[in-house]
Amino acid sequence: YLDDANPAYHTGALLDIVITYGEQNPPPGFFRLGSAAHPFKLERGKRNLYVDVKKEPNWDKAAQRPCITSVTLVFPDRYEFVPPGFSVVRDGKSTRMDSGDKEDTVIKEHVGMPADVGVSERAFLCFRRCREGKPITALVALSPAAAENVPTGFTVVEKTPRNFVASLLEKPGQTVFFAYQQRLANLETLR
Repeated sequence: YLDDANPAYHTGALLDIVITYGEQNPPPGFFRLGSAAHPFKLERGKRNLYVDVKKEPNWDKAAQRPCITSVTLVFPDRYEFVPPGFSVVRDGKSTRMDSGDKEDTVIKEHVGMPADVGVSERAFLCFRRCREGKPITALVALSPAAAENVPTGFTVVEKTPRNFVASLLEKPGQTVFFAYQQRLANLETLR
């Protein structure tokens, strides 16, 4: 779990997001949002859905690679599409490609399908990766029904690209919004 990880990861740049289901473990190098005592999960019938993130705690290394700078939610049944430059969060299945030789065994990550995070209708979490902009350092889910306040410095994803309310139905009458925190200092100096 991310909250139980080395403190350097708490402020590191987000590099990737995947969804895992049920008892499935996060892929190698990923952390599940929340802590062991309070994991973030979305209940989907008999199985739970978890959001896992990959982070780079070293900002010198993070400056050399594209980081996640924006997130949004899209509802394809409302004729929304993935915005240009964005990628859909996929399920975090890891597959082992075995050629028969132990030395040639390769683990391919994130080869899963786009991960539907909706309940009553399809919904997909999307993100944009780039070197410009302010990298996202934290992602949380908030439930207004549970009287959760927006943490200081976080931005709530309130609307989808076509101006629908960007909430997921967790339980009857209980919605969930995603919020993110960005690093305020740019990775590259001005020229």
